Amino acid sequence: MYNVFIVDDEPFILEGMPYIIPWEDYGLEIVGEASDGDQALIALQQMHIDILITDITMPTMNGLELISRAREQFPEMKCIVLSGYDDFNYIKEGLQYGIENYLLKPIQVGELKQTLTRTVEKLDTRQRPESIPSNSLDILRDNILYRWVSNRIDTAELKSRALMLSFHIDYPYYRIAVIRPLKADHHPLAEDVMQDLYQISRYHAERSEGCQCFCDPEGDIIIISGSHDHMNHKANLQGTLDRCRSSVTAKHKGIQLYISLGRMELNHSNVPASYESAKKLQEYFLIYEHHEMMDEEFVQLDISNKRWDMDLQTYTKLLLGMERSKLDVFIDTWFNELQCSQVASPSQIRNSAVECILHTKQLMQNYPYSTDWMQDYKALFTGIFRIHTLDQMKEHVKRIAGAAMECIRMEDDGLSPVIKQVVKHVEAQYEREISLKTLAQTYNMHPVYLGRLFQRETGQLFSDYLNKYRIEAAKQLLADSQYKTNEIACKVGYIDPSYFYKQFKKYCGISPALFRDML
Repeated sequence: MYNVFIVDDEPFILEGMPYIIPWEDYGLEIVGEASDGDQALIALQQMHIDILITDITMPTMNGLELISRAREQFPEMKCIVLSGYDDFNYIKEGLQYGIENYLLKPIQVGELKQTLTRTVEKLDTRQRPESIPSNSLDILRDNILYRWVSNRIDTAELKSRALMLSFHIDYPYYRIAVIRPLKADHHPLAEDVMQDLYQISRYHAERSEGCQCFCDPEGDIIIISGSHDHMNHKANLQGTLDRCRSSVTAKHKGIQLYISLGRMELNHSNVPASYESAKKLQEYFLIYEHHEMMDEEFVQLDISNKRWDMDLQTYTKLLLGMERSKLDVFIDTWFNELQCSQVASPSQIRNSAVECILHTKQLMQNYPYSTDWMQDYKALFTGIFRIHTLDQMKEHVKRIAGAAMECIRMEDDGLSPVIKQVVKHVEAQYEREISLKTLAQTYNMHPVYLGRLFQRETGQLFSDYLNKYRIEAAKQLLADSQYKTNEIACKVGYIDPSYFYKQFKKYCGISPALFRDML
């Protein structure tokens, strides 16, 4: 839970804030309050506070002075301002202190929730640098633009904030472009590279009439394009996007921009519909990876309601039969058929992968050694929705199938990976000096723990297992070679021949010489 401190000289604000939203649902707890800046500053020095919510106009010390002085001591603390004054100078000064948002009274619950959600996300990731520059009015501007495209702001507030931030929402036509930058190998981009790509996109967007640019919480670069020209709107936006792509290509080698264009919508109130369609079109790069731009003229959404069910009977047979290479071919063939069908949508392809994972999970639930694999299951499952190409999807499913096979393999002999390694070590080097102490050093374990683990999984002491293995090797040499008994003792790992005789008689009931005579 993150700690919240509230400062306001209006008693009803202090009394009402704990009940205005379910704070615990946002991972937050109100741990203190004060009615002026002096009291607050003293309290802040006595407890750890993650988020400070403060009024501006208060006796003794106002909210902006409080933020300034508190930031000197607690630079990581996040600050949110409440005010009854829609004064641009107040807003500008507050944003210079790096506040998260400037909320007007009476408080709009929806805006407060959105501000807290974004602030908590920043606290969760505060060890990493921000992807988007936060100087001047950018914080407030990006917050408003995202709430606009996600349909989380009412018209009156949008108009008020648009006027204050100097962007227009009075165009008759709107279209959203989503830019998703990825490295050619689809590994994550460095933060400084992502910042530069955003700056390049924003530079070109702001030099095009009616365009605004920001990054959404998923890391996509969003361009909102408004126009009075219905006929040339799309072509003009594509020109802006082409300039973005050219600039990125010239500066950053090996980076691909996956660009999707949402439907054209009438007036600002329908911008969320264009945003939704543009985001959905990004899914189609899973099928059409080599296309540079996607729009609804190229892709017909939801073109088929047909179910695409994997042949789970064959999948199960290959998985339980431990036929890894055949299973890999089966998975490749299945997803290639989906891609070539021309009627399977990206969501249907992802659903097919989800179905495969769920089936694998069900198959594995009765295997005791699947516990560790199951702990990774959520990460493997959610990874499906971060995949951008069909090859990645195939490798993802094959990796899960491989993990399941490893669990089955462990169940077959009942041994954990470390004990398997110990057994292999004995088989390969039984003729040399071997002890639990040296093996424990190899596997970074305590010798006592390793010995107990070995006994629990094999049902015998390590020393008994080693001696039995050596004696079996000695019996083979007694039968198949002309080596003398002393020589055989040395070859199977016994330096002292008398100890070898003792162990041989213990496990075989007779001496080595008598054993040879009986053959």
